[in-house]
Amino acid sequence: SILVEFEDQLASLCRATEPIRTRTQALTRAQLNIERIQAHAEELLEHLDVSRKVERRIREGPGADLDGYLELTRQLSKAIRFLQGCEHLKSTKSALRHATELRAAALSHCEQRFREALSRSTVRAEFPALAQQALASMESLREDLRSGASSKTSQAPREEGLTLVRPEAIGTLRKIAAVALEADNQNQSLQILKVFADSRRRALHGIVQHSGVDMGSRDEVHRMAWDALEKKIQGWIVLSHVLARVVACERRLAGTVFRPPYDDMTFSEVVYPTVEDFVLYGHSITSVKRTPEKVFALLDMKEHLESLKELMRGVLGGATC
Repeated sequence: SILVEFEDQLASLCRATEPIRTRTQALTRAQLNIERIQAHAEELLEHLDVSRKVERRIREGPGADLDGYLELTRQLSKAIRFLQGCEHLKSTKSALRHATELRAAALSHCEQRFREALSRSTVRAEFPALAQQALASMESLREDLRSGASSKTSQAPREEGLTLVRPEAIGTLRKIAAVALEADNQNQSLQILKVFADSRRRALHGIVQHSGVDMGSRDEVHRMAWDALEKKIQGWIVLSHVLARVVACERRLAGTVFRPPYDDMTFSEVVYPTVEDFVLYGHSITSVKRTPEKVFALLDMKEHLESLKELMRGVLGGATC
């Protein structure tokens, strides 16, 4: 009877406190909703106000404080992404337009600073020095072949010691590229890649021009006298070792400045035209009419290509190459 009485009292207490519990839960939910709405409103106001706060600094350009400028550009990109999710609110539309316009101006300033830094820091590769190193590599190859070493174990051109862009500029280029590629504006973001690819492609083309190897058409090669063609073949072999070394450096440079997959995209844009012309010219040479004296020169080409095959396979093994 005591237990029954206790259960009855407990049930009465539960019935009495049920309205209080229900109301407390409702008040708790309401408080959480208010806090969430307040936090969202504060975040919205913060993002709405970003473009006003940074406008003057953005329009002035990076100046001496590049890191601070890049951070403001990141803040604009973050605000734009947030406001794009609130476009149903009328108050965000003008702020979104303003922030987008400012971010475009910031990216334009960043692109200009990137272009200037790349231009100032580019190191001109002198072909005579590259050719001398290539000849040393070729001599090592001949020694390996004479000693019976396979082309896979023979020495390949190394990129150590070859500087394409001064090391002190790499950090600046990498930081600007990272901020530009974080932006949602693909046209302006990818413009950084174009600036880099155009600059490095011109530098690579300049090396080929200074090599003295005039990559003529197939018909010109077929009409060429043997003495002239033999010189072309020797020049092509030297250039193959030079290009292997420089292209490996271009791969490393693109990977240092850009994150995947942009490093591979940019590297492909840089080297593809030159490598394609080089390979097609070599194919034109190998397609000439065979004669005993020509066969030995063509075999020489083959041996050197075999020595470079593993290196080039690794360097050009990207998805877009």
